[in-house]
Parts: sequence; C-alpha cells; structure tokens
Amino acid sequence: MGASAHGLAREVDIVVEAYVRATSNYDNTLDTICVEVEEAVATDLTRGGNAKDTLLESAEFELSGEGDQPVAMARLTYSCFYRTAASDVETAI
Repeated sequence: MGASAHGLAREVDIVVEAYVRATSNYDNTLDTICVEVEEAVATDLTRGGNAKDTLLESAEFELSGEGDQPVAMARLTYSCFYRTAASDVETAI
C-alpha cells in the first residue's frame, strides 16, 4: 500500500472457504466448487469497476478424517488491488 499524487494504492485479501462432508468423491466435489468459485470471480476482476485487478494468490486443501464422514476443505485466497483518493479514502479511483 502506498500514496502518490494519484491516490493511495490498497490491497485486500478475500478468502473463500468450501467444505465437503462425504465418504467418497469429496475431492471431485471440492474441485467442482473451486472451479465454480474461480469462474465466478473471473467474470469481473475489477469488482464492478472498483478495483484494478483481482488475483488468485493461493489455493490450500485439507482433509480431516475424524468421525464417520471426513471433511474436506478448500481455501482460495484472492488479492484485490484498488486505489482510493488520498483526500477521500472511501472513493475508489
């Protein structure tokens, strides 16, 4: 994040978590969910014109085998880059 004559450069991380509870095919289900999230985010990388860009920074996967049904989890972390006016930090430029 930094300031310039053109405003303040900002970055916010957006984390999307998906959970699947199943004894089989949880990896395929989780993969399908991740594809749907990535495609939805990619439809507007400027977040309605309020951001300069949105990038997928990381994808993490975990599996907990505890209990009768394992729980699989995916965490997608996006970085959203935007600028605001130095004199009005609530206004994207």
